[in-house]
Amino acid sequence: LLRRPEEPRLQTIQLCWHDLADTKPLGDLLRASGASLESLQVEFPSGSPIDPAHPESTDETGAGALTEHVNLAHNPSLRALHFVGLDARGSGGRAFVARRLFPWVSAMLAHVRSRRLQDVSFALEIATPADLRALDWARIDADLCRDEFRGLAVSFLVVCDEDGVAEDVKKEIGAQLAGFQERGTLSVSCI
Repeated sequence: LLRRPEEPRLQTIQLCWHDLADTKPLGDLLRASGASLESLQVEFPSGSPIDPAHPESTDETGAGALTEHVNLAHNPSLRALHFVGLDARGSGGRAFVARRLFPWVSAMLAHVRSRRLQDVSFALEIATPADLRALDWARIDADLCRDEFRGLAVSFLVVCDEDGVAEDVKKEIGAQLAGFQERGTLSVSCI
């Protein structure tokens, strides 16, 4: 696919991103897919090799790698963008997701140039609704409030370890994305 640009390009990519440090091949694939790419699902598996003991370390998983390699500006026909496997459980040893992994999600959203984008979804795991407060909601709300995203449908599927908190989760996410809700449709489901 990368060596034969005349070949048919991918319309859908489901990516299980195991090695966040290796962004160049992903960037090459996104560029090669170009205007053909309509749907992208990015899964961040629980075994993602970001060291939670050193979440502050700087390496190729930083903003420079994103800007240089993983840039959705090359995909102007993108209609659906899904982020799966976002484990934001503070008590689960992966609170670093809020500081290290979620910025990747925000940066990917910021690079979208498709005026055809209709659906963005997030599947995340939390221990309690308080875990949601660690995420950079102001940036996510700002990214989703762009003029080209007017009418966008955004959905959250939240898996919560604590029972009976679905309404709290919905209220928290709704409050954090108040700006977006004036421009698009927000759906929050809890299981």
